[in-house]
Amino acid sequence: MWTPRLLDLLRRHHARATFFVHGDDAVRHPALLRRIVREGHEVGSYTYTGGDLGTASPFRARAELALTQTALAGAAGIRTTLLRLPHTTAADTLCGPSGRRRGARRTRATSWSPRTTPPASRGEG
Repeated sequence: MWTPRLLDLLRRHHARATFFVHGDDAVRHPALLRRIVREGHEVGSYTYTGGDLGTASPFRARAELALTQTALAGAAGIRTTLLRLPHTTAADTLCGPSGRRRGARRTRATSWSPRTTPPASRGEG
């Protein structure tokens, strides 16, 4: 798992990060999520399974978000207001037809998952 190594690195450099977490990962790795919170990092929702909410039914979309909140509460006693939408295909899903909110800056995000390999291992860094 790369997340513990990343947490060690952040601690050494007195840095904080935001981890967008799949709810199913929170359920499978509650001790790791508790460590993230205990060390002062922010936690956001990446939905429960990482499904495409742009094509999901309203029921499925609500379930993904609600299940993630339940998983975060059960694993670490937290609730989040941060959301990163995974795999959305419709640009106007939340940001309107232009695909970007006014004043929004483009940033590169990396999802939290204990299975995620670091960018350098994928030839990206």
